[in-house]
Amino acid sequence: MGRSVNEVLDHELASEVVDVVKKTLATGQMQELEYELYVGDERYVFEGRTAIVDDLSFGGSEARHVLWMARDITNRKIAEEDVARLALFDVLTGLPNRRHAQEQLERLLDEVDRGHASGAVMFLDLNDFKRINDALGHYHGDQLLRQAAQRLEDNTRRSEIVARLGGDEFVILLRERRTEDDALVESIEAAAQRILGCFEVPLSTNNNAYKISASVGIAIANQPGIKADDLLRRADAAMYAAKRPGGNRYAFFEDSLQRKANNRLDIERRMGEAIEKQQFVTYFQLQVKPDGTPFGAEALLRWFDPDKGAIPPDSFIPVAESSGLILQLQDIVLEQSCRLLVKLREQNLLSSDFRLAINVSPMQFENDMLTERVNYFLNYFDLASEHLTLEITETLLMSHEQKTYEQLQALRKQGLRLSIDDFGTGYSSLAYLHRLNVDQLKIDKSFIRDLENEVVGEAIVDSVIALSSTLDLEVIVEGIETEKQHTLISKKAVSGAQGFLYARPISSSEFIDNLKRY
Repeated sequence: MGRSVNEVLDHELASEVVDVVKKTLATGQMQELEYELYVGDERYVFEGRTAIVDDLSFGGSEARHVLWMARDITNRKIAEEDVARLALFDVLTGLPNRRHAQEQLERLLDEVDRGHASGAVMFLDLNDFKRINDALGHYHGDQLLRQAAQRLEDNTRRSEIVARLGGDEFVILLRERRTEDDALVESIEAAAQRILGCFEVPLSTNNNAYKISASVGIAIANQPGIKADDLLRRADAAMYAAKRPGGNRYAFFEDSLQRKANNRLDIERRMGEAIEKQQFVTYFQLQVKPDGTPFGAEALLRWFDPDKGAIPPDSFIPVAESSGLILQLQDIVLEQSCRLLVKLREQNLLSSDFRLAINVSPMQFENDMLTERVNYFLNYFDLASEHLTLEITETLLMSHEQKTYEQLQALRKQGLRLSIDDFGTGYSSLAYLHRLNVDQLKIDKSFIRDLENEVVGEAIVDSVIALSSTLDLEVIVEGIETEKQHTLISKKAVSGAQGFLYARPISSSEFIDNLKRY
């Protein structure tokens, strides 16, 4: 008694109540408001109704009064919400059901039609589940389905929706920002591998473990005009294609995408064997000063397959990054680079300012392993950190991960140098460049190709050089292939250059012989 609405209720609800009271007084008619109140952690739902009360004896002759009548409708609301949940969610697993999935798919396709998004439908079926369900009985079969649903939900991102269609069939909807088809396919493949990985650990019920795998069919939504039912049928057809070779795999509805997926899987399989058989070799490309004096080299990984010959890095590096094999490849480059430095030291060819540049994958910064591995190899071979330059990409430069910056700065404090590779082709930002406190910029070879004929190419090179001079950074130019390019570059304030004109990437023994000639 004696307290205002604003003192009793939270601000938003108090505002609604006052508006209802004002409307009651203005119209002279009953008003209704449904609202929630919490007592401790327990929710109550009320239906409020108002009425004007005349001839009250307090407040003076000008005062007007409203009676607020509240009815507790909590049980009714819970029942209504249960009905709504039953309509949109699967009773057994708690996942969205077929109807809900259909509605979400319609929304996704609407975004695709408007050019705002791309996406895909993944149709998943548990292999041999019917046989296990029949043998165990429905109770234990349901236990396994709940576990499968929980694993799928735990392994999907916020932009993905997993739903149960019925039985042992699930659907996963993937939404991506509008992007190139190749990038979309890579993202979908990563999601498919993540989902198949859900079932690597057996499911369990009744104190027994059951190894269950899945088959996944994928249909992509990247063009306007696709119907939801058509997309689901395509994904369903692709799922049966995945089942035919024995399951535990994914398949695309589109033949061209499936061929790409098969190729990526083949590369991943052969890459694992190639690592074991030591088919990866680090080559080294000489870097020279403007006067032609060598000052370092870039380490470049090469894969020589006995059957297919040399495999281009553009073919295997993206697969290595998506599969996690990049961490093993990084170790190969670090070890072989350190071995080269040791050989140079033994032959008195390792000057104090000689540097070896090593490309570092952004994946290396997802944990703290990079610092640990770099320190391991430097300590093992008793090498100074000043001989290594780590080349990172502008994509990593744009990362907002504090852990990434901390790792880079820790490496830099240990004496390693940082270089931004292919500068100018990504999201060049002076703010991030300043924050990271790098030592060197490498001008991408695409600008050098335009140097002889295009005014724009030279303008970009001059701009990067001017920027580097202001920030006191070294500038390395890569891709020098002609005498004319060399002549143009040698007149500019660059720190060094590399390219086929000076030397091609060669093995460590050839590199040592080449360095001796210099």
